[in-house]
Amino acid sequence: MTSLNITISLIGFENNILIIADEVYQDCVYNDSIPFYSFRKVLETMGEPYKNNVEMISLNSVSKGLLGECGLRGGYMETHNIDPFVEEMCYKLKSIELCSNTIG
Repeated sequence: MTSLNITISLIGFENNILIIADEVYQDCVYNDSIPFYSFRKVLETMGEPYKNNVEMISLNSVSKGLLGECGLRGGYMETHNIDPFVEEMCYKLKSIELCSNTIG
């Protein structure tokens, strides 16, 4: 774990701040001596009260990392400890703007 991830998690917990972790390029680390630590794993490792009280949204992709698929879009977000009402509203907002994928 990095001290930066732990520090951000502590700040989020102490100040009730949502953490949005952009982890799209986690597979694009080209130095084996520098491991990638996801915020979700950091929160899990920190244990209580952090792992079940820090609100976090983790952003990821299915179109990046393998070959650098420029122009293609395929992403998702994982929510952790988010209020169920907020999750429901996010789902509704995304549902009204669904469209077919296009390359370009």
